Amino acid sequence: MRHFIFTLLIMLLVCSCANDELVVERGVYYWESRGSSFSDAEVEIIEKGEVSKRYLKLFEVEHDEQLGAIPISKTNLSWFSDFDSLNLIPCVYIQNNVFSNLKPAEIDEFAENVNFLISKKMKELISEPIPYTEIQIDCDWTPSTKENYFKFLELLRKKTNARLSCTLRLYPYKYSDKMGIPPVDRVMLMCYNLLSPRNNESKNSIFDLNEFKKYTDVVVNYPLPIDVALPKYSWNICYENKTFKGVLNGPHTGLKPHLKKINSLWSILRKDTVIDNNYLRQGYRIKHESVSNETLEKLIDQLKIHTKFKDTMTVTFFQLDEEEFNNTTYEELDNLYRLFSK
Repeated sequence: MRHFIFTLLIMLLVCSCANDELVVERGVYYWESRGSSFSDAEVEIIEKGEVSKRYLKLFEVEHDEQLGAIPISKTNLSWFSDFDSLNLIPCVYIQNNVFSNLKPAEIDEFAENVNFLISKKMKELISEPIPYTEIQIDCDWTPSTKENYFKFLELLRKKTNARLSCTLRLYPYKYSDKMGIPPVDRVMLMCYNLLSPRNNESKNSIFDLNEFKKYTDVVVNYPLPIDVALPKYSWNICYENKTFKGVLNGPHTGLKPHLKKINSLWSILRKDTVIDNNYLRQGYRIKHESVSNETLEKLIDQLKIHTKFKDTMTVTFFQLDEEEFNNTTYEELDNLYRLFSK
């Protein structure tokens, strides 16, 4: 019995030391293209939440049949005077079909163009340019585009003085033998969007714990340092009868009074309504999806059991929006960040 207690104490001590060694930095994504500046409430979230890293989408890249790879959805943010001292990480989302259509001989020029546009946008955004220490590329690569995408990352890494990171979905995280290891310095594990919003009527497509466990049911010792992105967003999925009509991003609290609840996920629209220039008809079925703090705690617990983190990691919420944070106190937010090192 004494031997058992002694062994248990040693195990607890080892676990405690391991947690203490993990340094957790706090981050938040800003992915909007429309806003010209952060609201006062969003500034307060950054300051009171002690958020030191801001991942900012600068632009997206899509494939055009006539023009090839073109930048779209460029950010309109132009006011960073109060935030110049904080770590700003430029992000670029590249649609997977860009790499399906790139020829090997075109990849170097594409990497050069992306690097140039990142530098140009950053100079426009910040009043007094501060060297950015990291660039992040977001792309849902597939086995067929892996070679072109990895070559692009390799070339971009050589063209910039910053560290290079990329997003990592759960499938390539678990099945790296099939999907490969991207040639970057770090990866950001995206713990959301597990299911298609079109085809899962009874499940939350943003995050479903049982679905998540399919990819985190074994210990994964990924060869690159892992950061983690957690969902802090919501949307409303609209159907007319059984026809998918689209997704309204954001909580849209103004929609609530016009809805009749059917169950925990679904409601019916009781009157014609216009939301963000979208005309919604009476009778539309609306599926509201969001992720509670309680569910986020379960997500974190599951991840801590089966993921080997390096000495330093960043925990980032997607995304910074005052409406999304309305139901979370700073104490709750602080707890979610701290759970990784407990």
